[in-house]
Amino acid sequence: GCTVDEMLKDAKLIQKSNEQFDLGSGVKVQILKTPGHSVDSLCYYIENEGVLFTGDTLLGSSTTTVWNLGHYRRSLQRLLELPKLDVICPGHGKIIYNPRERIQQYIDHRNLREQQIMNVLSSKKQLTSWEIMLELYPDIDTRLRRAADGNVRSHLVQLKDEQRIIVH
Repeated sequence: GCTVDEMLKDAKLIQKSNEQFDLGSGVKVQILKTPGHSVDSLCYYIENEGVLFTGDTLLGSSTTTVWNLGHYRRSLQRLLELPKLDVICPGHGKIIYNPRERIQQYIDHRNLREQQIMNVLSSKKQLTSWEIMLELYPDIDTRLRRAADGNVRSHLVQLKDEQRIIVH
């Protein structure tokens, strides 16, 4: 559940979110504010063509890091609900030709990761985000540990904000 404060913050973040600019020849691009990966993440949407340029909000071959998980989840849901979506052009990786399926995979991945974190926390009284990360990603390349810990932290912040966990 969102609090009223969170909804007001979200409303401010997506103000003017349907701004459009005309590239000529009838091509109109909508600017979609999609906070989550970063506070100022944007996507560019050409509805007539069903094309979405996502930058780092969605990647072509893997999941992305997240600054604010609550905002990110709402941004993903918003993208999933776009009226016409045939292709995603990510900031990194290959073009995505199954866009709704890929967005749903991102949503499912975050839901699964949340459940994994809750399972780890239910088995032990107190853990740091780093300890949780090591348990969830035992074989991760050591160079990626800091990013993985950041993602665990973003889940923990959302869980704390929803009063589902207590942080000491």
